[in-house]
Amino acid sequence: MGLFWTALTENYDNLGSFANYRFTPTQEGYYQVNVTIRWDNVSTNGNYGIRIYKKTTIYSEGWLKAANDADDFFSMNISDVLPLDPAQSDYIEVYVYTNDADAEIYGASANSFISIHKIS
Repeated sequence: MGLFWTALTENYDNLGSFANYRFTPTQEGYYQVNVTIRWDNVSTNGNYGIRIYKKTTIYSEGWLKAANDADDFFSMNISDVLPLDPAQSDYIEVYVYTNDADAEIYGASANSFISIHKIS
């Protein structure tokens, strides 16, 4: 994969709020965002990151550096609550990063996913 940020997309979207790697709310409110990524073919000393963007601004991020005794795979996650307002053209995008050229995102939806839920 290596040395660039990659946008993530959805597996299931029953309201049609996800398009072109972007979640756009239809109602104003607070939204719980959960992201879990399983990295496979992990090498030692790689850096791995997840970022949640609100529009073009980083809203929250998480990082992990693989140890010298790194396993073949690992999972990482990040969660946050974001205020979103369609009248302000708000949207969410999620990106992942690694500098490990051999690492891959395991694509099974039970292991790598984004979930976004309106909570209020």
